[in-house]
Amino acid sequence: MSIRKNTDPFQIKRRDFLRQSTLAGLVMAGGLPGINWAAWDGQLHIRNYNDLSSLDPPYILSGADALVGEALFQTLLRFKTDGTWDTEPDAAEHFEQLDDRHYAFRLKPGQLFSDDCG
Repeated sequence: MSIRKNTDPFQIKRRDFLRQSTLAGLVMAGGLPGINWAAWDGQLHIRNYNDLSSLDPPYILSGADALVGEALFQTLLRFKTDGTWDTEPDAAEHFEQLDDRHYAFRLKPGQLFSDDCG
């Protein structure tokens, strides 16, 4: 008798499914458990409900990672805080959508751009 190993990277494990389902239920019941923010001595302290798996922006998948990532990283644009889907510049000084797949932007003075060239 042989045991077949799952090699599908997109298939979720039962334990992960149960953990995420429980978390989703808690959120719907009244908010995220155990999240606290505090700032003292010039430092931001975040108490999170889960261990972090990644802080590399393209690989942030969980709400716990996203919560800390939002505190650490800027984006070109951010959603306005008025509850609409409108955006406003964050790291961008100017942002324009040229067509469905192309954008033109200018960074604010002092902002750095990483083009993955070392």
